[in-house]
Amino acid sequence: MMLRFRLGPIPVRIHGWFVVVTVLLGLGAQRAPAQVAIWAGGFLTTALMHELGHAIAARSFGLSTEVNLTLFRAGLGSRIGSLSAGRRVVVCLAGPAMSLLVAALAFAIARAAASGTTGQAWSYLGFINLGWAVINLLPILPLDAGNAMVAVLDGPTKGRGEQPVRWLSIGTAAVLGLLAVQYRMVFPAIICGFVAFQNVRALRTVEAGNREAIARVHVRAAFDALERGDTTTAAGHCRTVLDASTDPTARKDAVRLLAYAYATMESWAKLMELLESGGVMAFEDFELEKYERVARELGRSDDAQRIEHLRGRVA
Repeated sequence: MMLRFRLGPIPVRIHGWFVVVTVLLGLGAQRAPAQVAIWAGGFLTTALMHELGHAIAARSFGLSTEVNLTLFRAGLGSRIGSLSAGRRVVVCLAGPAMSLLVAALAFAIARAAASGTTGQAWSYLGFINLGWAVINLLPILPLDAGNAMVAVLDGPTKGRGEQPVRWLSIGTAAVLGLLAVQYRMVFPAIICGFVAFQNVRALRTVEAGNREAIARVHVRAAFDALERGDTTTAAGHCRTVLDASTDPTARKDAVRLLAYAYATMESWAKLMELLESGGVMAFEDFELEKYERVARELGRSDDAQRIEHLRGRVA
């Protein structure tokens, strides 16, 4: 149960259960079938355009993107972790910005349209987009403003910006939940409680989990950069992993990609420094043999002999 199509270069997937839940929420808020259809269509359009805003911004910074409307998906922060703090903020806030733009257009069309179903549909679309933008600008993870705050705080806290934002998310969700209970708004109170609970759980593994997840994103970004021929960017991603990550798999992949980048750039001094400082242990013997052969073909006999010596250590 999945609808697949493309909006220009961006693939879109809408899962069946996402549509079902949207309709059920409409049934809970509305009574007339026409109103349910309008609400469900408006919410689907809102979610699609909101995610499209994120995707367009991320794509403009060189990330491969898609719009995937489903009930469960990896958080936005983990998908853009390889970007700089400023670019992460832009991608995070692109979703609410798109929602506000759609809301403004919908209200303008509703005002110009004749009264009736058409005007009501456009008004619904405007209010849903406005509400969705406001919700995502709350300082709560995993909402957009929460992810933007993590990006801003990661710099001064050396990659530990998520922890204070998790605490802020718990406090904000608790306050909003109490207000919802006071005004007898059952469903919002349940959502706030669930969000607070999820943030409490995330605090237990936030530092190690977030650091290693971002390391894997950097490794993937380095591989993509090498495929594009951008060796400088690839080397930068690899060095970031080696500076911050303790995950053996991520470090091994980063060393191998960094060595390839140095060889491609003909930076043999940096390549040999990497291998001789312990990086050689990330390689199999047949991989080192290739580097040795290339060094000999380029007339770098000294480097070839050093690699041959390192091969003996690995064996």
